[in-house]
Amino acid sequence: MAGKKIKSNETMYNVVALRYIKYNGERIAPGTEFLAKESDIEELKEKECAEIKDAVQNNDSNTPGQGGAENDGSGNDGEGA
Repeated sequence: MAGKKIKSNETMYNVVALRYIKYNGERIAPGTEFLAKESDIEELKEKECAEIKDAVQNNDSNTPGQGGAENDGSGNDGEGA
């Protein structure tokens, strides 16, 4: 069976393990940086298992039609006449 890939609209965070932990089926050594779901951040902080670094851009949450300047509909894409 192929590896699992779960799409989520949750914000992901860069975190650093402060001690040996098992997260999302993986064993993680102290000092190792990994991604954690927003819903797990509070528990990781409470149990002092990980140091939270910063949020990561999650491409799964982008929906068609968002993004702004890629195509503003003006027809002026920088090419001269």
